[in-house]
Amino acid sequence: PAVRRAVDSFGYDEPGQRERVRVRDDGGFSFRGDPAAIELVLFNLLKNALYYLPLYPAMTVTLTVSAQPSPRIVVRDTGPGIPQEELGRVFDRFYRVPGTEAPGSGLGLSIAQAAAQRCGMRLSLRNRDDCSGLVARLECC
Repeated sequence: PAVRRAVDSFGYDEPGQRERVRVRDDGGFSFRGDPAAIELVLFNLLKNALYYLPLYPAMTVTLTVSAQPSPRIVVRDTGPGIPQEELGRVFDRFYRVPGTEAPGSGLGLSIAQAAAQRCGMRLSLRNRDDCSGLVARLECC
């Protein structure tokens, strides 16, 4: 419910953005955290992905919720990804990837990581192997 609620209540900047976001729920996911904190994490991940929609008009964002083999939410996008050498720093407060065209303060991912940790979850990022884009995993620790 928290994932669908986050996707449905997110403040999309453009009418067509919602059409680019898909939710796949494999069922059975549960956690003992604050649903508002999970929504905050998902809002930040959605916002970061959708920043690049004007540059990647065919971009999609897919949120997959599953319980097996362990409870997790995976957010995949087909945007630009993050340079491999920068992945280790993106959770630092006020850090912005050099050359980033999207607006922001560099706080979103550090806030998302802190919210995930408060719920006993871990947030990790990696670039996609199959195409351009990013994979964010929110997993129980």
